[in-house]
Amino acid sequence: MRNWSGETGRSTGSLPDSIGVTSPSRPKCTSRFQDAFSEFLPRLQAILSSKDPVIDKIEAYLGAHLQLLQSRPDLPLFILNEVYRDPERFFTKFMHHLQGASPFSILLEQIAEEMEAGILRPMNPRELWFNVMSMVVFPVIARPILQKISATPDREYVAILEQRQQSLLLFIRNAIVLP
Repeated sequence: MRNWSGETGRSTGSLPDSIGVTSPSRPKCTSRFQDAFSEFLPRLQAILSSKDPVIDKIEAYLGAHLQLLQSRPDLPLFILNEVYRDPERFFTKFMHHLQGASPFSILLEQIAEEMEAGILRPMNPRELWFNVMSMVVFPVIARPILQKISATPDREYVAILEQRQQSLLLFIRNAIVLP
């Protein structure tokens, strides 16, 4: 399978290479990525499995995920690389951190219930969740492209990413919550 850089069979070790990590420190770098993701999953489960309304869960998710991405902006590339390399291994390795029912199943059910109750606009619950996740991750993964085509200097781009939690929540709230 090809990855976004056009290389076939890229190993986990090549990601540290691409961000300038030397061979002797590669295992430590990969371990830090794994640790960060492993710490995030239980937090994600707690957010998505809570009894809070969907919009509150989205707000909590945005805060947690954007905070993680600020501290580890290369984490999405690590995850994508691992998933494309061996999806079964990735999900077996990382998803054991989740306990009980899938938090995504719980969230999707709740989204459907709130749509049925007239709280949220009717749409495919999966599509709603895909949109939320992509709006969080895409600006981080596509930073070089977005920065170049928008002629945005580094400091300004970082400031935009830092402001995204509030602007995204307002955007999502306006898009999905019925008046």
